[in-house]
Amino acid sequence: MSSITSILCIRLFSFMIPCRMVSTRIREAAEEAGITSGYQLTNALGVSPSMGARLWKDDVRMIALSTIEKLCNALNCEPQDLFTYRKSGSQRRMRKS
Repeated sequence: MSSITSILCIRLFSFMIPCRMVSTRIREAAEEAGITSGYQLTNALGVSPSMGARLWKDDVRMIALSTIEKLCNALNCEPQDLFTYRKSGSQRRMRKS
């Protein structure tokens, strides 16, 4: 899931799923560091293939501090480079196509 799609809300039937206010920029930070695939990210971090793939696709709900530390060391960045925060007081809706 990309950063763009991770912040979109989905309307299902008559209720709304809240938007994610925090999303990751892990893929973008990795690409800036020369890492071009989830496989390369997995090897750089020394994490399981499934965790590497989830980090690459921004498909994570929680990230351990130890994983953030590994990301910062491998990508030569700061924690704030890995996340975006979108303040929202209300839920957004997708337009029907």
